[in-house]
Amino acid sequence: MNNEVVPGKRSCLPSRPTPRRPGFFWQGFLIVLPSALLAAFGLYSLRQDRLLAEQQAAQMAQQLAEGLARSVLPKALRLSLPFDSLPADVDRFVQGGWRRPTDEPLSSGGTFLVCLVKPTGVEGTPATKAVWPPMLLYPPPVAPLPPPNPLDPESLPPLLRSLWEQASTNLHSGRFFEAAETLQDFLSKRPPEVFEGIARYRLAVCCLKKGDLPAARTNLNVLVIRHSEARGESGLSLAPFAQLQIIELDQQTSVRHAGTNASAVPTSPDIALVNEIGSYALLQPSASSPALLDRLCAVGGEYGQTWRRLWTVHERSRRFFDLFLARTNAPMPDDPRSLWLQGESGERVLARWVAVAERASDSPDQKYWLVVWPRNRLEQALRVSLSSQVVPQYLSFGVEVAGVDMLDRQEAYPVLATASGGAVGAVPEFRVKLHLTDRDMLFASLQARRLWFGALITMAASAVFVGFLTAWRAFSQQQQLAEMQGNFVSAVSHELRAPIASIRLMSEELEDIGPMEPAKSKDYHHLIKQECRRLSSLIENVLDFARHDQGRKEYKIVPTDMVALVEETVKVLQPCGLQRNITLTASFYESPFPVEADGRAIQQALVNLIDNAIKHSPDGATVTIGLEFPTVHLSRKRPPREDVPLAHLRLWVEDHGDGIPPEDQERVFERFYRRGSELRRETQGIGLGLTIVRHVAEAHGGQVTVRSAVGQGSRFTMELPISNHAESASGDS
Repeated sequence: MNNEVVPGKRSCLPSRPTPRRPGFFWQGFLIVLPSALLAAFGLYSLRQDRLLAEQQAAQMAQQLAEGLARSVLPKALRLSLPFDSLPADVDRFVQGGWRRPTDEPLSSGGTFLVCLVKPTGVEGTPATKAVWPPMLLYPPPVAPLPPPNPLDPESLPPLLRSLWEQASTNLHSGRFFEAAETLQDFLSKRPPEVFEGIARYRLAVCCLKKGDLPAARTNLNVLVIRHSEARGESGLSLAPFAQLQIIELDQQTSVRHAGTNASAVPTSPDIALVNEIGSYALLQPSASSPALLDRLCAVGGEYGQTWRRLWTVHERSRRFFDLFLARTNAPMPDDPRSLWLQGESGERVLARWVAVAERASDSPDQKYWLVVWPRNRLEQALRVSLSSQVVPQYLSFGVEVAGVDMLDRQEAYPVLATASGGAVGAVPEFRVKLHLTDRDMLFASLQARRLWFGALITMAASAVFVGFLTAWRAFSQQQQLAEMQGNFVSAVSHELRAPIASIRLMSEELEDIGPMEPAKSKDYHHLIKQECRRLSSLIENVLDFARHDQGRKEYKIVPTDMVALVEETVKVLQPCGLQRNITLTASFYESPFPVEADGRAIQQALVNLIDNAIKHSPDGATVTIGLEFPTVHLSRKRPPREDVPLAHLRLWVEDHGDGIPPEDQERVFERFYRRGSELRRETQGIGLGLTIVRHVAEAHGGQVTVRSAVGQGSRFTMELPISNHAESASGDS
């Protein structure tokens, strides 16, 4: 009725092991095979992701390159031409239809230079057959110094000729008062227009020499208003110089007024006059224009400096036009190519023809812009435009403008995508390239994804494999359990049949002997009683195991005198030992305190241990039962403490049998396990005794262990915890 650990003689009820079913292997194979194929296909697909990632990166780069070439870079490289579609506007501003610096068409170009040209063809001749190189229209070419314009006094009437000669003599002699009177008399006679303008200017000079500033300003105003086309004997126009003197007179008047009135603020120059002088110098450029603008800067302040800067822009445009004609073969405007040239200061520039629209290209009046981009401005515009683009870090831009790389060279890196654009209007031809500069970074996210998916695939395949192994193991365990249950049924049948048969035989014998043999009748009754006890114990073990296995076993934990329980159990089992010539001895001290336990369950476990030791001990051997309490030194007033670890008592049973091999010392506690073959077994039992002992120990929060060696016997020990409350209670008693 307990777990057997020593082989014995042959049993009359051999066990038949349950045959294994090969069908399970093929069922598992059909489960694992698709999973393995899917895992292999998934891992192979992950290897192909690298090529797919490169293709996707190339497609994305191509889309990005085309977007840059279609919309982003044309805006960055396009020059805002003054007029690119209205020839009437072009004609108007070429003819001087503006008078303010902000209206000047080249002022917004900055360092981008533009020139307006037209072929020098014959009227009615197509532009493609016109004489080339072209003629510069804007900025206006600088005119040579005008020819002198000497006056002929002989053409005047005698009176006017006399006054003119007398005024000239006084002016040359420094007699400004007499010269002023003579010139006023001359002007009162209404001289010819050509003499009147010069006389008015000389009169203003005489008034300035006399210090009569109001009179000088009046004469200068009259000159500007009435004689705006008057020219001096040198051939230069008098109006701009008269306007300059008016500005100077206004400043002198303001300074004098400020000297007499401390709170007065000097007046700013007349902006209209400054613009008149500046526009004249730019729209009718001549050798005197730089000197005129220098004087304008001195008297016009910030406004005069603006006109001087515009003159610099015009000069640069004119110089570049001459340089373009000198360093090229002056390609025709129908040539769409952009040309790289070296500018006047050594920097590289890009030039391109841009036609003014809304006019037939073969018209002799067709005009063209010669647009010029300095290389540094192109690079700056490209970098600013590209810096706002969001691209992956493994890509970098490369831009070629007219075949010249504008950004850092990336020849060492492969090109993923290219796109061309420009060559339309004021946008040069360009090609944008996207280079793969960091292949590892491209595959960084892919690598992480490959690791994740690889891990998932591996985990899934591993889960299937582990599931298959687990199912296989569970199937094996079920087969083993079925085999053990078969053995259990055979053992139980045999164990039940033996006492029942004995009881039946002895009952029949009792009927036959009658009352004539009281001694024999008494022995039969004793044997019947013993077999009934054996049968009851067997049935009790089976029912107890069933309650343990189903979780229905209930324990009544009460204070129990463990010494008395051991003594009683040893006394009850002493006759069983004597039948086998086995001596039971107890080794323990008086219990210092009662133990919280289920006494009946502990006694059942102890009975199983002692019975197991008796069955596996040789004749004449001794079985020792021991009870050890923890060594404690408790004060009678010491309160219980929950934080102190629990102490354990040890209840052990030691025999001197054949012992248990190390590989079977854990298995002897398994249900239905009995060492050896069912065909060679001489000990009784069904393999539940030690299992019940383990259940009882664990139900009390303890454990059962075995210490054994082959040929040296075995010691089974139950360790049961003792609560601190029990120790404290014993200390206070």
